[in-house]
Amino acid sequence: PSPTPTPTATSTSTSTSTPTPVPTPAPSPPTDAKSWGKKIFDAKSNNDYEEARVLYEELLSSGIKPNSATFAVMMIIFSVQKDYHSLVAAYLKAKDYEYTFNAMTYALVITAYNKIGDWRSAEDILKEMVAIEVRPTLAVFNSLLSTYNNHKKEELAMFLFQNMESVGVPPDVFTYNTVFQILSKQQRIGEITKLWKKMESVGIKPNAETYSSMITTLDNFGRPQECVRYWEQMKRQGIVPNVTILKSMLKAFCKLRNEPQIDALRKKMSDLGVTLSSDTYNAILSFYANNNDRVKLEATWDEMLKNGISPSTQKYSTLLQIHFENGNFDEVKVIWSKMREEKIEPTLQIYQYVIQVFAAEEVPEYGLIREILREAREKNADLSLELFCQLLCIFAQKQDVVTIIEIQKQMRENGFVADRKTYQSLAKMFFDLSHFDALDDLWAEIKLVDKCDVVTYNIMLEAYSNQGLFDRAEATWNEMKERDDFDPNIGTYNILLELFNKQDQISGPPSENQGSPEEERQKEESGPLLRRMEAKGMLSDVVTYNLLLDKYARRDDVKSVQEVWEEMAKKGVEPTLVSFNILIRMYAKLYDEENVEKIVKDIKSRGLEMDKITYTSLLGIFAHGRKIAEAESLWREIQSKNIEPDLVMYTLMVLVYKPLPKHKEIRIGPDLASYTIMMFVHSKLCQRDTAESFFWELKDRGFVPDAAAYAVLINMYINSDLLEEAKWLWIEMREVNAELSSGIFKLGIHLFTILKDDDSVQRLERELADMRTSREKEREANAQTIIGAVHQLWTEVKEKRIKVDIRLCNEILHVLSRVHVKSAEDFWYKLEKFGSEGGREAVVVNHYSYVVMMSMYSKSGQMENVLSLWQQMKEEGLTPDPVHYNILLDAYGRQGEINKVTALWHDIKNGTFPTLDTYSTVLSLYTKFWKEDLAYEVLGEIREKGISSSHHYDLMIEMLGKLNKVDEAERLFSEMKASGVQPTTVTYNNLMSIYARKHDLESVQRLWKDLQEQK
Repeated sequence: PSPTPTPTATSTSTSTSTPTPVPTPAPSPPTDAKSWGKKIFDAKSNNDYEEARVLYEELLSSGIKPNSATFAVMMIIFSVQKDYHSLVAAYLKAKDYEYTFNAMTYALVITAYNKIGDWRSAEDILKEMVAIEVRPTLAVFNSLLSTYNNHKKEELAMFLFQNMESVGVPPDVFTYNTVFQILSKQQRIGEITKLWKKMESVGIKPNAETYSSMITTLDNFGRPQECVRYWEQMKRQGIVPNVTILKSMLKAFCKLRNEPQIDALRKKMSDLGVTLSSDTYNAILSFYANNNDRVKLEATWDEMLKNGISPSTQKYSTLLQIHFENGNFDEVKVIWSKMREEKIEPTLQIYQYVIQVFAAEEVPEYGLIREILREAREKNADLSLELFCQLLCIFAQKQDVVTIIEIQKQMRENGFVADRKTYQSLAKMFFDLSHFDALDDLWAEIKLVDKCDVVTYNIMLEAYSNQGLFDRAEATWNEMKERDDFDPNIGTYNILLELFNKQDQISGPPSENQGSPEEERQKEESGPLLRRMEAKGMLSDVVTYNLLLDKYARRDDVKSVQEVWEEMAKKGVEPTLVSFNILIRMYAKLYDEENVEKIVKDIKSRGLEMDKITYTSLLGIFAHGRKIAEAESLWREIQSKNIEPDLVMYTLMVLVYKPLPKHKEIRIGPDLASYTIMMFVHSKLCQRDTAESFFWELKDRGFVPDAAAYAVLINMYINSDLLEEAKWLWIEMREVNAELSSGIFKLGIHLFTILKDDDSVQRLERELADMRTSREKEREANAQTIIGAVHQLWTEVKEKRIKVDIRLCNEILHVLSRVHVKSAEDFWYKLEKFGSEGGREAVVVNHYSYVVMMSMYSKSGQMENVLSLWQQMKEEGLTPDPVHYNILLDAYGRQGEINKVTALWHDIKNGTFPTLDTYSTVLSLYTKFWKEDLAYEVLGEIREKGISSSHHYDLMIEMLGKLNKVDEAERLFSEMKASGVQPTTVTYNNLMSIYARKHDLESVQRLWKDLQEQK
C-alpha cells in the first residue's frame, strides 16, 4: 500500500481525519517449481514441518511438476516425522518423473521400506543405485542390513556385509552391531569372536549395543567367565551397560556363584527401576537353591510374586528340589498343591519328587500315587515299563538316537522287554535315519524275544530293498510266508512290487525276443505275487497300481501301462497325481505330445493340482520341441503357483530357446524337390500341360508348393506369353509363401514390367530393397528377446543361490552362441572366472563348452579365435576329441584353406581313430571345393571300413554333376546300388537335376519311374 501523505505547513484544516487503510492483498501462489521448492525448504528450515506438508500437497494439486530437490526435502521431513508410508509415496512419485537422488536420500527410502515391512523393495533400491551408478554409502548399507535383520533374511544380510568392503565401503560400529545381532540369534559364537577381533584391529570401538550382543550370546552358550571378561573391558572403556547387559551379567554371576556381584547388580537394577525378567529370576532361584540358602530363596520368590511374575514350572521345580533335598516333605506337598491349583505342568523331576514323597508316607496314599502315575504315564514321566515304552516311542518319533540308547540300557538293567508297538517305532526310526546297522541289531533282538509282526517285517523288507540287498529281502519274504501267526498285508505286497521294479531298473530294458535271466525270474515271482494279492482282494489299492504303472513306464511299455490303467478304471480305483505323473513322464520321454495333453486335461478335470514333478515333465516335452510360447506360459503358471523351480527346471527352460538340431530326413520316394525338377525339365521342353500336371499332382499328394516350384511355372508362362496366367500364379504364390529370395523378386519385377504395371514393379523393388534390412532387424529383435529371457533365468538362479552345474552353463552358452557372439563371449568369460575362483559358484568348462565356442567362431569366420581356443583347451589338459577336430576341419573349410584341411586330416588319421562324422566332414569339404581325386580317396576309405551311406554318395554325385561328369555320376549311382546302399530321394534328385540341366527327358523319366517304385 502507498504511504500516508504528510500534511503540509500551509494546511488550514483544523480537523485531522484518519485515511482509510488499503487492505494487503494475499500473496499469490508460486508459479514455478523452483519457487515452490524454496517455500517448502524455508518451512523445513524453520522446523515448520506441517506448513511444509501443506505446501507440498498444494504443489502436487497445482499441476506443476516438482523438482527433485523438493522431493528430497519432503523425504527428509517424512523421515523426521516417522511417516514412512508418505516417504515411500514421495519416492515413487519422484521415480515416475525419472528423478534420481544422492545416496543419503536412498538410505532414507531403504529405512522407510524397512519400517513398512517391504524388504524386497528396500533391496531393489540398492540395485537401482548400482544401475544408475550412484555409489552406495555406509548409511545405505546399514539401512539395508537393518532391513534384512528385521525381516529375518540373515543369509542376504551376511552376503551384503561380506561384500561391503569389496565396493569400497568399510563397516562401522552400527554395521557390526547389526551383524552381531544376526550371528547372536543364530548362536554363531565363533564368527562373532572373529569379527570382534577384526573390528578392534581396524580401530572401531564397540558401544553398549555391541557389548550387549556379545555378552548375551556368551550367556546363552553357558560361558559366564567370558561374559565377565567383556564386562570388565566395557567398564574400563566407561561404557554404561544397558538393561540387557545387566540381566545377562546377573545370570552369568549366578552360574559363577559370585554372590557379592549378584547382590551388587540386583541393587543397581533396583535403583534404576529395572524389573527382573522371568529367566533372570530362574537363574537367581537356582543359585540360592544350589546354595541351600532358604531365606534368600523364599525372599526372592516373594519378590517375584510381588512384581507380578507368575511362577513357572522351572521355578516350582527349583523350589521343590531344595525342600525335597532338605527333607521338608510337607513343603513339597504344599508346593504340589499350589501347582495343581495354578495348573502348572509338572516336569519329570517333579513327578519323581512327588511320587517319592507320597511313597515315603507311613501309610502311603496308593490312590493318590496311582493317580499321579496315571498322569505321569500320560505325560511320559512314569518310570515303569509302560513309561519306558512310551518314552522310546516318543524319542523314536523325535529321532533322538542317543536318548533311546540310554533308555534301552536302563530297560535292560531293569529286565524290561519292550512291546511290539515300541519295537515298530524304533525300527521305523532307524529306517528313516538309514541307520541300517542299528536296524539289523534291533531286528536280531526282536526275533530273539519273538516280538515280530507284519509291520516290522515290512520295515525290514523295505530296508533291504533300499540297500539293494535283494537276496536278504527274498530270504525275509520266504521267512515271513512260513509264519502262521499273521499274514502279509497290502503294504508287504507293495514293497515287493517296488523291489521288483528296482531289480528291473538294475537289469536294464528287455531284449526283443527273450528277457534276461533276471527278467524271467521277475516274471516267475511277480506273476504269483499278483495272483496272490488278487485272491486276497488286495488289487484295489492305488499304491499297488502306481507301482505297476511305474514298472512298465520305466521300460516304455505303453501297451502294459494302458492295460493297467484300464483295469484301474474297471475296478473303480481312483488315480492320484502320482499315477498321472508316471504316465506324463513316460509319454514325455517318448515325445508323445498328444497323450501328454490329454493327461493334463484329465488332471485338471479331476480338480487335482499339478506339482513340481508334473511341471518338470511338461517343461521337458516343450524343451524337446522348442515350443517357446508354451514353455513361457507354463513357466508363468509355475511361478503363480509358488512352486520353486530347481536346477533341472531352469536347465529345461534354457533348452527351450536352443535351436532345433538340423536332421536331414532320409526319404524314399518323390518329394517336393523331385516334382519341381520334373516341372522344370518339361517346362524347358515346352511341355506346358505335363509341367502343369506335375504341379497339380504335388498338391494332391499333400505337398505345399514352395517359391521355387511356383517360379518354374511362372517363368514358363512368361516364355509362352501367358502373362495373365503368370500374374495369377504370382498372386497365389505370395499368399502361400511369405519369404522370397532375391531371384524370385527379380522374376516378379520382370513379369510386371512386361505387364507395364509400374505400381507393382515399384512395390516389388521396395520390398527387394527392404528385404535384407527387415530380415536383419527381425533376426536382431529375436536375438535380443532370447538373450533377455536367458539372462533373466540365469539371474534368478544366482539370486536364489541355486548351485549351478556345467550342463546349465553349457546350454546357456549354446543358446547365446547361436544368436549373439558378444553375449556368448561375455558368458564364457564368466565361466572362466567362476572356474578360477572356485567355491560354491565354481563351474569348470569341459569339452562341450569348447565345442560350443569353437563352433560359433567357425561359423562367424573368426579362425584366429578357433585356433586360440584349440590351444587353450590343450593347455588346460583337455584332449581334443573327434568333435573338436571336425569343427577345426569345418573352420578351415569355411576359410577355403583346403590344404590345411588335408594336413589336419592326415594328422587325424595318424594320431586318432577318425569317426564316421569326421569322414563325412572331410568328404563334404572335398566335394564342396571339387577336389575329385581327394574325394574319391576318402570315399574309398569309407567303403573299406564298411561305413558308407547314401549321404556319402549324394555328396559325390552332386559334385560330379557340377563338374558336368554325367557318365561318372551314373557309374557311381550303379556302384552305390550294387554295394547294397539304398539310394534316397536326395540321390535321385541330384541325378535328375544333372539330366534336367541337359534337357535329357528320357533319363529324367527313367529315374522318376525308378524313384516312384522305391520302398
